[in-house]
Formats: sequence, C-alpha cells, structure tokens
Amino acid sequence: METPDSPKPARALFRWIPILAIVLVVGTSLLFMKCAVSDGAIEANIKELRTAADNLRRNPRDKQSLSVLVNQLSHRNRVYRSNAAAVLGEAAPDVGAAIAPEAVPALAKLLDQGDNYNQRAAASALGRFGGHALAALPALRKRLTPSDRDVAWFSADAIRNIGGPAAEAVPELTRALQEQVNRCHGYFSPCTRSFIPALGAIGPGATAAKPDLEALLDHEDLYLRMAAAVALLQIDASHQRAHTKVDELLETSDEELKERTLRTLKESKLQKN
Repeated sequence: METPDSPKPARALFRWIPILAIVLVVGTSLLFMKCAVSDGAIEANIKELRTAADNLRRNPRDKQSLSVLVNQLSHRNRVYRSNAAAVLGEAAPDVGAAIAPEAVPALAKLLDQGDNYNQRAAASALGRFGGHALAALPALRKRLTPSDRDVAWFSADAIRNIGGPAAEAVPELTRALQEQVNRCHGYFSPCTRSFIPALGAIGPGATAAKPDLEALLDHEDLYLRMAAAVALLQIDASHQRAHTKVDELLETSDEELKERTLRTLKESKLQKN
C-alpha cells in the first residue's frame, strides 16, 4: 500500500518511443512523397508550357497554344504562374509581336497583382517583349518602387527595351535613381545597369532627367560616371561635357573600364571614333 510519502513509480515513457518513431518515419515518408509529386507536377507543367511555346514558334496564330500559356498566368499555384511568365519571355524574341496583344496585358496584371515571386517573373518576361510591352507601362512604372528590389530593376530593364515611347516613366525612373544612387557602386549596380540606361534609352523624351545625370559626371564611382555620360549622349547628342567624360574614360589605362565603356556605347547604339 502506498503512503503519501512513498516514491511514485517511474512513468514508462519508453513505451511511447516505438510509437513516436513510427509516426516520425511515416510523416517523413509522406513528406518525401509529397515533394516528389510536386517536383513531378512542376516538371510536367514546364513541359506542357514549352510545348505550347514551340507550337507558337511554328505558328504564331495558334490561339489554343497561346491560351495554354496565358491561362496559366492566373493559376492558383504561384509556381505555375511564374513558369508561364518565364516561358512567355523565352518565346517573346521569336513571336513577341504576334502574341503581345494577349500576353502583355496578362503579364501586366500578374506584375500588378502578384506576389514578389510572380512580379519578378512578369517583369523579366516583359523585358523580352521590347517595344511590344508598351501596354504594360503603367504596371512597370508602378513597380519601380520600392527601388531597392529586383522587381524594380527588371521593370526598369523592360522600360529601357520599350525606349522612347516609355517617356511617361521618366519621373519614376528619376526618383528610383535618386533613391539608390548613394548605394550604387560598380558596373553591375542597379543604377548603372538598369535605371540610368532606361533613361538613356528613352532619349530626348528624358530631358527632365538631365540635371540628375549631369550631377553624376564627376562622381567618384567611374562606372556611374560612365553610365551617366552615355545616357546623356542618348538624350542630347551634342552634350559637350558628356562627350568629354566618355573620351576621358576611353583614354584610361584601366582596360576593364575602357572595355565596358565601349560595350555600353555599343549597347546604346552610339559610336566614338
């Protein structure tokens, strides 16, 4: 008979160990099975999308194949939505003009309403449509902020590829440049590779951005200086200070800087003798 002071028998917790182990093993197995099914479904989805894109390359008027791609942009699974955007971007250099009337508004909607994952995919895809992405300009302008995200950089790239007709985006591009310029360093910064080139590609329509670009002509970062000078020449071919800065950069002993200056001039369709 137990008394209040008698030691209580140890609880046999060890009895539950086999049960817990079985639960753990079964749960892990189900998790792996779920991942395997998901991976297989995603692979099948990509295959279906690329088949539709190949059909469009053979026949740009294939409405059924285009519907397969566009409809996936509103799929409940965000991975499928991003896959569809990516495949549309892959097809755009070949059939962009034919599919843009349906594809661009759908991509613009994804850019406007999707999460960051989808916005990135949509902006990147729109960049492959070049001037055919003009209908997406309102959404692209909206996504230039916050300017420290890759969505903003991809949006600026898409605006750059639209060129002159995207002049309405100059205020947002200028604001993004102003926000990021103190954080931008080197050739691969978003200012040098996205915001400034987008202003330059708009050309004379970006005249309002000249003061901000001129302020960079003596910047301590030589790549920012280079990008600003090239953009100014695209906006105003007679800009003497910009010509002088480009000449100085081409005469530098820094071979990498010189090569990248020449590459930027070529990408901007400018020539220096």
